[in-house]
Amino acid sequence: MKPISTTELPSIKFDSESRENGGKFIAQGAKIGWIHSLADVPGVKFDIVIKDALGRLKLQKRDCGGGTERFGELLNLSTLIGEELDVRIENVRGAKKIDLFLN
Repeated sequence: MKPISTTELPSIKFDSESRENGGKFIAQGAKIGWIHSLADVPGVKFDIVIKDALGRLKLQKRDCGGGTERFGELLNLSTLIGEELDVRIENVRGAKKIDLFLN
């Protein structure tokens, strides 16, 4: 079985038109190191909520974003290999579409 590289995983999407605001993510390693986002317009602000499969809160980041279309931050969030996480993008201000990448 070939291991999946974190750069090969699809993004988690927010789309206001299709009412999509996150999704499931299977942890590929012992931690989530970096989080990156790409928005359709500059100056976007949003919140990120990550919960485990039982609904327990693992991470909540408020007011993510900045003056450009891109945002990135080092998380170093400990996970279990194969753990299913529920990732949500909430309270989006200023954008219609956001792609969120975890690796």
